[in-house]
Amino acid sequence: MVFLLKDNYLLILGISTGFTGNYEEYFNKEVDEDSILYLMLANHLIHLVNPNALSIAEDVSGMPTVCRKISEGGLGFDYRFAMAIPDMWIKLLKVNDDY
Repeated sequence: MVFLLKDNYLLILGISTGFTGNYEEYFNKEVDEDSILYLMLANHLIHLVNPNALSIAEDVSGMPTVCRKISEGGLGFDYRFAMAIPDMWIKLLKVNDDY
């Protein structure tokens, strides 16, 4: 059984900025803490109901702690579908004439 969080979860978290990799961009007063708690609780419930279930976060920002255990302060997702990586390959293929 696979549970897929559709849409970019960063929109749920209320982050509306570009990211440079600085942790302060991910963990600041602009982040919707209720949304983070919701995702943590949803992942806890998914694994409580079905320990074999998988939860997958669709990610474009590289937000830290997405796949960390909830007990470690993470969001509790099992896997991350990193959207930025395929986007960079598409950009490379469109720009570079060698391909």
